[in-house]
Formats: sequence, structure tokens, C-alpha cells
Amino acid sequence: MINCVIIEDEPKAKNVLERYIEKLNDITLIGYCKDGIDAIDELPKLNPDLIFLDINMPNLNGIELLKLLTKKPKIIITTAYSEYALESYDFDVLDYLLKPISFEKFLRAINRYKSSLSEIVDLQNEIQYDSQYTLIKSGSKTHKLRLDDILYLKKDGNYLEIYTAKEKIILIRSSMNDVFKLIPETSFIRIHKSYVVPLDKIDILEVNKITIGKHKIPIGAIYREELNSRLKKDSF
Repeated sequence: MINCVIIEDEPKAKNVLERYIEKLNDITLIGYCKDGIDAIDELPKLNPDLIFLDINMPNLNGIELLKLLTKKPKIIITTAYSEYALESYDFDVLDYLLKPISFEKFLRAINRYKSSLSEIVDLQNEIQYDSQYTLIKSGSKTHKLRLDDILYLKKDGNYLEIYTAKEKIILIRSSMNDVFKLIPETSFIRIHKSYVVPLDKIDILEVNKITIGKHKIPIGAIYREELNSRLKKDSF
């Protein structure tokens, strides 16, 4: 069963989503938030699998809310404004539905959510890690890789490239959010919509980029504060 929450300030749009949800047997509406401020209080209590998130809301809009969420479930954007699409995908949103939303488009987004769950299960079968090593299946090969040998991970379309100290690139099919659940969060940090790096490999920190060995890696604006905080704790 998929537990979902609607974050929406327009009653008409909320009612449309509620009707669509009621048509499906495997999705349950467990909560409703009228704006981003309400969501900040309610989401930790509700712990949903999926959020239908409006963008243009009073007090705290959808993009601002995404920046504040430390634990992000899957997100489907529901908005009347197409101009937010590019920025929203910085947060790995699952889908972007423009109002008025047809049931066909709603159902397609739900099916995309279900497909993403299947990919997570497949990925869990492909990647296992302990304190020192990770086993990564790429195609017909399984690589035993020391975590300490990973220089950075880069998202490229539907694939993730793992760059190692031996100049080897390992390619697996994954989203950035999903793979980040499968590597130790204490050692790695996301610094850009397309990059995850090990904290202890950062040689040089600049305003908009870091250096790891000979590799220059950009820092996304929304990730800079957390990076600085984590590095300060590690006495960079």
C-alpha cells in the first residue's frame, strides 16, 4: 500500500487529487497540508511514501519546502506553472504534473512511482556494503570495490557512474537518491544534483567547486550550506 500526502492550498485541486486517489486500491491518502509551514510540522509525524506537492503556496512555497526537508519521500509536483520544472528536478522529483491534471497523467505518475520501487529492489540486490567494501553489479560483472577507492559518483541520465582511484568507471542503472541510501551516509555527501563525493577525499574547497585529486566537481547552491557544515565538523 502506498501512503501519500497532499500539500496543496487550493481546495479544488486538492479535491481532484482526492478523487483520483480514491479510484485506486493500492494508494491511501494519510494526510493533507494546506501549505509548506503546515507540512514542516506534519510530515515527520505522517512519514508518507509519496507526496503530491503544489509549488505556488503562501508562507512557504513548494521549492522552499524541498530545500528544508532532510528526509525526502518520493515527490510528484502538481502545479499550474511550468517555469518551476527545471528547478524542481534539482531535487530528483519523480514527476511534474501541470494543472489541470487528467486522470491519465495522474495514473502515469503513480506507475512511475511503482517502477521506481522495483528499481530500488533491484539496486539492493546489486549493491551491498560493509564498513570497507561494496559489491556492485554492473551488467554481467560484480565488482568488489573498497569504499576508500571511490573518488565520486556522477549521475548521467538513468545511470550512475562510479569513479575510482584506479581510473575505473563503473556504470549502474540508478537514480541518485536511491543509490545514496545504499552507500554510507556518514562518509559520503551530495554536493550537486549530479554528484556525490566522499568527505575525506576533498582536497580543496572553493565557493562553487571542490577538488578531489585532479578532478574539479561543481557545488550546487542548495547543497553548499550542508557541505560547509559537514566539513567544519570534520575539521577540514
